[in-house]
Amino acid sequence: MSLRYAILASLGNRAQTGYEIARAFDRGVGYFWQASHQQIYRELGRLAEDGAVEFETIDQAGKPARKVYGLTARGRDALRAWMTTPAAPPVVKDELLVRLYAGTHAGPGDLRAEVERHQAACVQRQAEYEAIEARYFDDADKLAPELRLMHLTLRKGLLTNAAALAWFEEALALLGELDG
Repeated sequence: MSLRYAILASLGNRAQTGYEIARAFDRGVGYFWQASHQQIYRELGRLAEDGAVEFETIDQAGKPARKVYGLTARGRDALRAWMTTPAAPPVVKDELLVRLYAGTHAGPGDLRAEVERHQAACVQRQAEYEAIEARYFDDADKLAPELRLMHLTLRKGLLTNAAALAWFEEALALLGELDG
């Protein structure tokens, strides 16, 4: 998948400024698709050149003008075509797993600190996901369909993180055995 489709998907719900899209990446889409603000603005420019999005410039007193982007019919068609194309399986690139795989070249104690660091980040991410769920998806069965689908993506994050937390415990137990 390219950033292009993540932006089109973000704009599929409503028109937004580049800043709003970037914030959505920071707080939502960014949990499963990463992009810098600069990459988002560059891609918005390309999408506008390609006719997939259009924007309205809104003047602001004492501030630079805002551009509010929305999908065009061409953009909706591109999003729909992409949605009906089979998704490639995710590619795993996990530096921690490579380090554990080659773990005999370092001591278990050295690896333990790295595993614990990753575990702490996972605990924090799980807390963030749980806070998002509590705040926005309190009664998931009563949500509109598009929000239920957003909740479903969050549920994958929660379940994946829970599995990762269980794996971290297993990894730390094994490193403890090897160290002792």
